[in-house]
Amino acid sequence: MDNSLVLTNFQLPRIIESGYYTASNPFFHANRTLSFHVLILVVEGVIYVTEDGTDYEIRPGQLLFLKAGVNHFGKMEIPKKTKWYFLHFFMEQSQENDKSKYKRIIPKYLCDLKDSDIEKDIAQIVNDFYSLDFDVHWNININLYNVFTKK
Repeated sequence: MDNSLVLTNFQLPRIIESGYYTASNPFFHANRTLSFHVLILVVEGVIYVTEDGTDYEIRPGQLLFLKAGVNHFGKMEIPKKTKWYFLHFFMEQSQENDKSKYKRIIPKYLCDLKDSDIEKDIAQIVNDFYSLDFDVHWNININLYNVFTKK
């Protein structure tokens, strides 16, 4: 099964949580099936996660999307001092039988993002998520959509 995100009708994502973490101790990724999508962008160290039988090793400058409704968990320990951004978001997905010509397939895994515009944009989105400025906060979902449309 392909676990790429397939977006249609140009719907905006809706971010429900975000953050930047540094692991204070080694740990295993939680075993869970979520109702929302997860974006992980590693800045330092490595995150190990398995989704739907596929093992992923996410290193600095690499981004992974975990798909809503698909179980994921950690088989290997994530080292202390690993640093990463995460975004939890809702977004409608295309159904397999959707014949819309307006589709965008969001790659499951992206590499070579260290110091890229995408990394900077995600850092800004995480920062803006906690802003008390209405206009700044209002635009975070648009900004995530813009990340999805970058090539």
